[in-house]
Amino acid sequence: ALGFDQTKKTIFILGGSQGSEFLNNFIQTMPISLLQMFNIIHQTGSAHIDQCKEFYKKHHIVHFVFDYQDNLAPFYVATDLVICRAGAGTLFETLFFKKQCLVIPLETALTDHQLDNAQAFAKEHSELFSFLRQKDLVKDPDRFIKALKKQVANLTVNEKN
Repeated sequence: ALGFDQTKKTIFILGGSQGSEFLNNFIQTMPISLLQMFNIIHQTGSAHIDQCKEFYKKHHIVHFVFDYQDNLAPFYVATDLVICRAGAGTLFETLFFKKQCLVIPLETALTDHQLDNAQAFAKEHSELFSFLRQKDLVKDPDRFIKALKKQVANLTVNEKN
């Protein structure tokens, strides 16, 4: 229904209902050749929707970009890997659909509850969840590429089993 290339894995980037400025901008720093290997579903929030759509279109990356949807179930069903923040609702939905997940928790001076969420899910469900800290990605963006490749390798292994 999304018009995706069935030979490619699908990544669902979830920034939450308001979007994640960090995720929206960070994904655009990734090598284009890497992103072109995937179908991308991206929840951007309303502030970045046009910018993200234009980025994917310009680089010929198969995509479906939206700001907000009431029902995310069809996107979870269509995806192979979720990249998200660590809101409890998102983590539990990802667990319910049993999707591989790369979590980048939001950490602020006021709260680090998302870091606690990410650590707990990675510990309890290590077969599905791994996390990276945003501050580490800012220093070394290649950590994300390595983690993404590892998650994709896990997908391939799980498909064979």
